[in-house]
Amino acid sequence: MGWWSTKIMGGDTPWDYEDLIYDICGVEKWPENMPEGSPQKEIPKTIFDKNMKEIIMRVEDDGYETEIGFQVLAYVAMRSGAKMSDYLKEKTIQACIDDEWAKTDEERSDSVNRLKVHIEKYDGNPVTDLEKDYGVFAEIAESGVAERVNKGIELGIIMRLESKLAELKSDERLTYPTATILENAPLALIQLGMESQIHLLEDLLELPKSKFPLVKKEVKK
Repeated sequence: MGWWSTKIMGGDTPWDYEDLIYDICGVEKWPENMPEGSPQKEIPKTIFDKNMKEIIMRVEDDGYETEIGFQVLAYVAMRSGAKMSDYLKEKTIQACIDDEWAKTDEERSDSVNRLKVHIEKYDGNPVTDLEKDYGVFAEIAESGVAERVNKGIELGIIMRLESKLAELKSDERLTYPTATILENAPLALIQLGMESQIHLLEDLLELPKSKFPLVKKEVKK
């Protein structure tokens, strides 16, 4: 499948590395007794810390897109509140800097830079929102002037938002019946991610919220 998103966990390679980490720790992402609709199980901090050396060694020895592996290691470790040594922080920050895709893609660069800031700020407490924006828009929101900024948003930005919305809504996977975690976890996560992005864009553009699954448009002959 490759990549379906510019986010840190937006492709097959990061999922493979995440599976590797879970396997080393002996933790199941989706235990059989997990209620339907529940998020995947996080690796307990104590188990993560116990296996950290082996995880680092396996990622280093993998030899396949190692920078992605270290990005995922930081991502999963911070979710669990695992201990990150100075060495690991340096490795994961460098993995963000070395990301080749981020050098040519603005959205990927935003995702990688956001992860880098999280690593730099990480204090050992679990991070529940790894997509939090530490940039200028976060500062604007905190200053209480977000509403005025939104009203004065430039036409060019509006056009970009509309273009992104159209791109997302053209994805055929949103016309499929809504998947569940138990039936098809990868598709369920993809659909949920795209649906959330669509609703966010529709809120920003003050458009009616779409209902899913979308109706597939027929191509006129």
